[in-house]
Amino acid sequence: DAGHTAVTYLGGPDYWLAQRRRLTAFTTACAARGITGTVLGPLEPDFVAAGRNAADELVDAGTTAVVAYNDQAAVGLMQGFAEHGLRAGRDYSVVGFDDSWLCEMTSPPLTTVHLAFDEAGVAAIDLLCDVLDGKTTPDAGPVELGTHLVVRSSTVTAGLPVG
Repeated sequence: DAGHTAVTYLGGPDYWLAQRRRLTAFTTACAARGITGTVLGPLEPDFVAAGRNAADELVDAGTTAVVAYNDQAAVGLMQGFAEHGLRAGRDYSVVGFDDSWLCEMTSPPLTTVHLAFDEAGVAAIDLLCDVLDGKTTPDAGPVELGTHLVVRSSTVTAGLPVG
């Protein structure tokens, strides 16, 4: 909705279910909006370092917005951009995922997709109890949890003057 037409997804490890679902959601959303979506990754679990290194590839790639697999990768990306004299929220939009405690500690504060970890914990315990009580099976499928975007200062509307 901010007008970006070239967006990159900075992906997590392929063997993580969350990575596969986030990648699918990213590609579906880009296709639905006619946005050029590229994928960089998969990243390995040293997310901050991987994000920092990804900035080197993205500086001249034409991307104006990046959605990172998680907040740690987004923080590393912001650090990498800073090493190039660039700033999230001014030169690029950067969005993380998880809404971890890091988000408000960065400069600028990180826009992120909020996950309700307490809700996830309750759902996991409920599912475990249902399996143990014979009400369901372990392969019953995923439990859908709510998310929402928490907009902070690491995003900018495309086409705004830099500075």
